[in-house]
Amino acid sequence: MLEPERLIAHHTSARLAWLRAAALRSLGGTIASAALLIAVAAAAMTEGEVLRAGLAGLIAGALALAMTEYAGLAASGQTAGPAEAPDAAGLVVHRRAGPRDDLVAAAAGGLGDYRAATPLQVAATSAGTFACGALLPLAAASAFHLGAMPLGIALVSLAAVAALAACGAPAGAGRPGAFALRTTTWAAAGFAGAFAAGRIVGTMLV
Repeated sequence: MLEPERLIAHHTSARLAWLRAAALRSLGGTIASAALLIAVAAAAMTEGEVLRAGLAGLIAGALALAMTEYAGLAASGQTAGPAEAPDAAGLVVHRRAGPRDDLVAAAAGGLGDYRAATPLQVAATSAGTFACGALLPLAAASAFHLGAMPLGIALVSLAAVAALAACGAPAGAGRPGAFALRTTTWAAAGFAGAFAAGRIVGTMLV
């Protein structure tokens, strides 16, 4: 019989892995959306152009990620097996063959952790978390006039990047703060590059 302490540890580990994966996908959505919005804002003539481009980028990015996740998992056959069953806490418990016949718990829909989720669940979860991350820069863009959009989007998005990176720091990556600092620094450099590209393109078009 599995000791309660070990089962709780398995449940906690699975939930933390799911949260890290969700945070990193949201982080990707925030960075991608912010970079797109900043580049378009640097080249656009009206606020509406920026918002339409941001919305299109959010939808396209979420769908592209979902299709990639689904195709990858479906091709590898990573789906829930018949021996899995949800417990009272909404988790999936797997019996792993081995000398100790351990029980391993994973969060349902945990982005493929322990093969707990179907490809469709993984795709939907990935698209949803990406879209949630991409919504923040889009909301920030709607709060500024065109001239202030690039800086406003960048500042709001960098704050979100720092928070999401701290939450999604991979296990063994060292201190979450250091990981968040590196991620935020690279994101800031990417935003600056996006602004420069947008301004160059906008100048050429005009």
